[in-house]
Amino acid sequence: DLHQEQPHNQDALWVLALAAEQRGRQELALDYWNLLLPLAQEADAQLAAQITDHIARLKNPFGITISIELEANNNPPPAAVLFVSAHKLNSNSAVPMPVAARRIEKPGFPLALTLEDKDSLNGNDLLSSANKLEIRAQLSTTGLINRQEQDADSPTATARWERQQQGRVRLVLTN
Repeated sequence: DLHQEQPHNQDALWVLALAAEQRGRQELALDYWNLLLPLAQEADAQLAAQITDHIARLKNPFGITISIELEANNNPPPAAVLFVSAHKLNSNSAVPMPVAARRIEKPGFPLALTLEDKDSLNGNDLLSSANKLEIRAQLSTTGLINRQEQDADSPTATARWERQQQGRVRLVLTN
C-alpha cells in the first residue's frame, strides 16, 4: 500500500481520497483529505482550497430530492428500469450529457430518491456546481438508457430545478 510506505505522498492521498469519495465512503475520504490538507497548505494554496471544498462538501452534502409517481392505470413491466438524470441548463436548453444520473432496477412507485454529488458522472463537474438543471426520468423496458423501439410508449417526465427551490422536484411519469 503506497500510503503506508509514503504517508506524506500528496498524489497518493489525493487518489485515495477521491476513490473513497466515489465509493461513498465519506468517513474514509474525510480522513484522507484531512491528512492531505496540511501538506497542501504548505506547498500550494490553490490545492488547499480544492481540498477544503471537498471536506466541506462531505460534511454538508448537497442533494436534490426527487419524488416520482407513475400516472394512474400505468403499470411498469416487471423488468423495467428507471433512469433519473440531471442536465445543466445553458440559457434555456439542457446540455445532452447529464451531470448526474441514477439507474434503478424494478422501481416501485411512488418513489423518492436524492441525487447527490456522488451520482455525478464527472468528478470535475459536480451536481452541486449547477444553479439550474433539467431533471429527467424515463422508464425503460429494455434496461438501456437510449430509448429503443420497444420504449416508444414508455413513460417519461421532465422538470426544471433552480437552486433556490431548496432541492425538491416532483415528477409524474406519463406516456
